[in-house]
Amino acid sequence: MSPARSHLQMMTGIKGGRTMYAAKMSPARAWLAQLWESQRTPTQINQRWGMQRALQVAIEMRLRFDLEDFAWMATNTRPSYCDLSPFGRSVLGDGERVYRLAIEAHNMSAILAIEHWKQRPPFLWAGKRLFVGRRVWWPAKNDYVRCTSFKRDGRTVMLCQFTPPVVLRCPSCLGYTTTGASEVLRNRYTLTPAQVRAAAPKVVATAKVPL
Repeated sequence: MSPARSHLQMMTGIKGGRTMYAAKMSPARAWLAQLWESQRTPTQINQRWGMQRALQVAIEMRLRFDLEDFAWMATNTRPSYCDLSPFGRSVLGDGERVYRLAIEAHNMSAILAIEHWKQRPPFLWAGKRLFVGRRVWWPAKNDYVRCTSFKRDGRTVMLCQFTPPVVLRCPSCLGYTTTGASEVLRNRYTLTPAQVRAAAPKVVATAKVPL
């Protein structure tokens, strides 16, 4: 077996010729595998950033992901590349950045693959999935809250309530305003998926799949 073929087989985890690789992989995984095989970047930093951008493009272009793709990316690392090749933690991180990207890009196959990888059900707020950074209106609190994290086991989400930043007017700055203090955390709420649905504003059910 040629070094290139051996490398690609290790990369994809699939045995057989190149035609078999393409036939057995999702379009997104096949494209990422081809980019990795063809790349000529000189450093690990370039490889890392290149694969991050490639994954972002695959999600934004709504290429189809198979359910196991992100689970495979998270585990397909090799010590010879400091556990960075071809994806690993340096590209996927904790998965929350790509999860948000997939939701904002309306790439449902990527969304489902990430949730499958993280073994986490969707946390639906008024019919829309929560992601880290999403700000939503909580009627019972009469205020906005922000999703700041998910528990590692996928059972709960953390929603935080903040006091808005204080804006001060500087008398010696010709009327320009300056921010006197950053937002201050007021409350933290840990909710299950069922509690999230109950707390969210009620929406009329539709046939569309929630993002």
